[in-house]
Order: sequence, then structure tokens, then C-alpha cells
Amino acid sequence: MTQLAVAMACLLAGTLVSTRRGSATSAAKGANIGAASILCEAALQADEISAQAKALPCDAVKKKIEVTLNSVPAEVWAHLLKHSGRLGKQTLALVGNWTASGTLEQFCARGGQGTDTRVCSAKNELDTCTKKATEAQSKVTEAVAPAHTTAQTKWYQTGERQSREAATAKNLFLGATMVYVCTGADDSSPCFSKGAETGALSGGNADSSQGNAGAVAVIWPKAKTELCKAKTTDRNIRSTIARFWAQERDRSSGGDKEPQLGVCANYGGTSSDKGCLEYATTNTAEVFWMKTLLEAEHALAAANRTLDDVTRLSENAHNKHAALVAALTRENGAQARDAAEAPQRRGSSRV
Repeated sequence: MTQLAVAMACLLAGTLVSTRRGSATSAAKGANIGAASILCEAALQADEISAQAKALPCDAVKKKIEVTLNSVPAEVWAHLLKHSGRLGKQTLALVGNWTASGTLEQFCARGGQGTDTRVCSAKNELDTCTKKATEAQSKVTEAVAPAHTTAQTKWYQTGERQSREAATAKNLFLGATMVYVCTGADDSSPCFSKGAETGALSGGNADSSQGNAGAVAVIWPKAKTELCKAKTTDRNIRSTIARFWAQERDRSSGGDKEPQLGVCANYGGTSSDKGCLEYATTNTAEVFWMKTLLEAEHALAAANRTLDDVTRLSENAHNKHAALVAALTRENGAQARDAAEAPQRRGSSRV
């Protein structure tokens, strides 16, 4: 090999090594629009889970049962129900020895006094409904953007570079993930077409401004306002997670040999490349915000199931109440007629 050939070979080898180690400094303008859209999709789905959980009428159904039971006159529960034949027995089995003007909480706490009934089972189910609905809302907050003062390390770990490394990126909140993916100086954002930020994000989201958990957390609502506007309604959390990993795997082409989210050409690591997050594995729900949003979705589903069961029971109780009132009205009317006619019959027999 000639000296020139050796020199060219060494030069070429050095170039390849340099390229492999990365020469990019940050994600290019507009490069991470796709990644941001996936994170926005997850954030908007999280909002929907929270809204549905908040709207569940668990307590309203409990109140409806109480109102239905308390609309029956007190003397019915105290005396007449025990002498109302088959319908009375069915009502006692469904409700128990209800106390007029009572509440489900008070009534079902009197264990062993006729409270082992379907109504108290419904009360327990409604308590579960409320608990699961609350859990769903709590999990959404926990996954997306809780207060930075209570969970600093999931917003920021030592520095913005360390926060994006594989060991820590998987533990970030969804909001923090978005902030780091959209890192860029003024008019150089990888999450905006041509890099020009709008509205609340005007002025950029430079890595130099990401100095602590509070500094990262304050950017998230601005990014969400400007970027998360259109919701895709035909997807759920699982399909969004699948899109995330598809986007992440796409980065393995074109010289980006490390698993990462965000387009950093010839990725060289978090030290040089801004706007990209490393992930040690793919196709897993063990990333913190993914796992927690799935838990929120499961909690909402559980709340809905219990509410459906209890709604059917509530309707059954209402129907039996209506039948009971009608039967007692007829019975009381018949007793009144008998009482009114009795003296006349006795009087006529003496004549």
C-alpha cells in the first residue's frame, strides 16, 4: 500500500469513527414534529380519562338510592312492610330494615341488623366506583405533570443531559419528555415547522434554561398549549404507546444507532445532541408515564363496570319501590273501606 493510500485509509477511518460517535449538536428545525404529536396525543387522551372519571355519577347514584328509599313513608318501614306478603319479603331481601330518613353510609354500617342486602352491596360497589374514579384522575396527574416540588427527579435529574440519558429518561413525566424533545433556541425548535415557536413558547426552549425541575415544569403547559390542539379520537393509550415505539425505532436508520426519541442525525449522545432522549429498550410499557396512564385507563374501566352494575340495581330498587307503594296504597285503601263498612254491617245485623 502506498503512503497516499495509507493516509487516505487513515483519514477515511477517522471520518467513519467521527460520524459514528456523532457530529450533530441538536435536532434540526421541525425534526421532532412527529414525536411531539405522539406525546400530545397521549396528553390529550390523559385529559379525556380524567374528564370521564370526574363526570362519573358514583355519588349521584348513591344519593338516588337514598332518595328512593326515603320517599317511602316511615310507617311502611316500621310496620306495614312486614305484612305485605311476597312483595314485602322481596323488598326486605333487597333493602333490609331501612330506617326512614337514613343514609346508606349509616344504614350499612349497622352490620348484622338486616344490612346484608343487595342495597348495601350496591353501596360498597359505589364506594369502589368513587375510589377508582379518583384513582384514575390521580394517575393521570401523576403520569403527566404533578407539582415539581413533590417529584423533582421525574422532571429533572442532575442536569438536562443526564435527564435525557437511558437510565433516567424512562422515569420522566410525560410533560418533561415533551419539554426535552422540543429543546431548541429561539426560532430553532424541532417541534415547530421551520423552527418558529408561537405564543407562550416564543423565545425558545434552550437547554441552557433547563437548570432545575421548576424550570422544566414551567415550560410544559406552554408547550401543551401551543402544540397539543388536535386530538385523534380513534386511538387509545395502547395504540399511542405503539406509535411511540415505532417512532423511536425509526431513529435507528440513517446513522442513528442508539434507541432514542427525536431526530438527531448521526446521534452522538446526550452530551452533544439536544432534542433527543435515550431509551434502553423498546416495545415496553415500563416507561413511567406509559405505565401510569395504562393504570389510569384500567381504573376508569373498573369504575365504569361497578357503576353499570349498580345502575341496574338502582333501577330494580326503584321499580320495586313503585310496585310496593302501589300495593300498599291498594292494601291501605281496602283496609280503610273495610273499617268504614264494618259498623254498618254490625248495625244492620241488630235490626
